[in-house]
Amino acid sequence: MGARHDRLAVAASAALLGLALSLVGCGTGPEGGESTEETAMEETGPTTAELYARRCSACHLAYEPGAFSDERWREILPTMAPMAQIDADEEARILAWLLASN
Repeated sequence: MGARHDRLAVAASAALLGLALSLVGCGTGPEGGESTEETAMEETGPTTAELYARRCSACHLAYEPGAFSDERWREILPTMAPMAQIDADEEARILAWLLASN
């Protein structure tokens, strides 16, 4: 089974984590409906949690936001983003999500 099996297991775990986080993190806007940001993300692509899980688990475990301090995330993400093909806008989204989830 080896490394391929391990990567698939991690990817599946990350996908489940993303789903769980998106369900738990479903916020509402001031009118009681979905926030504008959530609606925009749903219409334009993956949620930030899904983006993080997909890009980061391609090479290693997608760590829980609480695994590192805010300061450490600010150090890690700029180093890892280019290797994970995360652009500047995605990096900002992911960092904001990690810090808010921490």
